[in-house]
Amino acid sequence: MIKKLILVVLLMVFGLVTMAQNQVYDADYFNMKIEKANKQKHTGQVLITAGLVTGIVGAGVVIYNSRISMNGTYNIHLLGTGLFLCGGLLTNIGIPIYLVGSISADTYCKSVLKELKVSTHGLGLKLTLSL
Repeated sequence: MIKKLILVVLLMVFGLVTMAQNQVYDADYFNMKIEKANKQKHTGQVLITAGLVTGIVGAGVVIYNSRISMNGTYNIHLLGTGLFLCGGLLTNIGIPIYLVGSISADTYCKSVLKELKVSTHGLGLKLTLSL
């Protein structure tokens, strides 16, 4: 009984795998994926820029206030340190998001350029030049 159940489950899994391999994607699918990857890339750029600006402002606050006040008040130092750390965090979050979006966009663009086109006269090859 258990052997038959395992056999049925394996046949179902193999059937699903072969169905998944037969999917054909058109240009609209790749264009949607490229647009999504470009949005992700842009989000990464915004986070990196915001992080760098916030970090520079935080470092500037710490440096400026360390020269002015030596009387033992650390409130402004904590603000500058917090801004500096938040800037580093935003930058470290933005870099992987930018890289994943950039690599995905390039991969999908190459997929669109490599696809074969079938015309009414038979099979043809689409040649593109990228400079």
